[in-house]
Amino acid sequence: MKHVPLFRTDPSRIFADRRALDPSFIPSRLPHREEEVERLVLDLSPAARGERPTNVLIYGKTGTGKTAVTRFVGRALNEESGGRAKYVHVNCEISYTSFLVLTRILSELRGGQPEAYTGFSQDYVYGRILSIVSASGISLVVSLDEMDRLMARGGECLLYLLLEANERLDGGSIGVIGIANDIGITRGLDPRVRSRLSEDKIVFPPYTTTQLMDILRDRARVALRPGTWDDGVLELIALTAAAEHGDARRAIELLRLAGDIADSRGSDRITEEHVVEARRRAEEDYLRRLVETLPLHQKAVLMAICELLNRGAPMITMSVLYGAYSNIVSFAGLQPLTQRRVRDFVHDLATLGLISAEVRSFGREGRTTVVTAKSDPAKLRQILLQDELLGSLGGGGFGGQRTLL
Repeated sequence: MKHVPLFRTDPSRIFADRRALDPSFIPSRLPHREEEVERLVLDLSPAARGERPTNVLIYGKTGTGKTAVTRFVGRALNEESGGRAKYVHVNCEISYTSFLVLTRILSELRGGQPEAYTGFSQDYVYGRILSIVSASGISLVVSLDEMDRLMARGGECLLYLLLEANERLDGGSIGVIGIANDIGITRGLDPRVRSRLSEDKIVFPPYTTTQLMDILRDRARVALRPGTWDDGVLELIALTAAAEHGDARRAIELLRLAGDIADSRGSDRITEEHVVEARRRAEEDYLRRLVETLPLHQKAVLMAICELLNRGAPMITMSVLYGAYSNIVSFAGLQPLTQRRVRDFVHDLATLGLISAEVRSFGREGRTTVVTAKSDPAKLRQILLQDELLGSLGGGGFGGQRTLL
């Protein structure tokens, strides 16, 4: 039988430089974020002179350019400060504990090589950071990207350590940039932490369709071969992303995926059909990746929401949700967590964009949080059923006739 190759190894017909569509790519310019760049440069200008920078809190929905702007300015700070400043970018979705954040910072200060710090205490790693900053006299700028994730895991203590570090330093300084999706992230923080972190606040608004078109044109000119795209394709992608809160990251991902689909099919151009297929695949892949990484109890909360919506619940309050969640984990032979922990999970799921959680007033009955799914509950449910434990609940599982709620 003749072997049929699975992969195309000939040069891409679509891409000139596919890396320009990677999430980590930093472009040479950032359309429609000039004001935010200027504002952040002003805040970090003291660091370029070896002085303490202003602490900054950056807000905005996913895909509004927060990370791109911060890394763009941070790269310039490293290149133009003459060694007087050091910018370190920490993704708190990856470095999701205080210890991991500190070891990431220390590794960068020691040349960027990953090192194993197993067996060392958090105090030791923190002390080494202070020693290096003091001895070198540099201005260290630490950017905590996806800070929502860190705060959901008790990151307030780390913030306090970083923000009060200047009182312990004999030389040099430390500044913090917090990047968050939730504008209310500082609620409940110690007033000392909140005031220091919020020396300046920068809010990133969603991109409009026109702005997304400009961003896509810039990336397409670098990433794609001439003649492989047109404005009609970019407009369809921009309209899709604009409908999803002006998400530039989503728009660039769709362009990359549409290019991959066109390439795999031997096409010389990206068509609107390729974009439609890319949108379908991206939605399914994104939801699957997001849901599969959730801890079991968060999956149970999400399953409870899907089950309640499937049964036609007109409104899901926290008390109703907690009862449904308790039933599900009890069927699994697990002990339900407290209602306060479930409330935290709801906040986390809302931050991830899987659900919406809105506080409503009911007059004399008081205020309560009302929850609903933002994605298709049926799709979420099917993904959740792939979990070994959730999929086997109740004998035939959730897919059977037996109801758990």
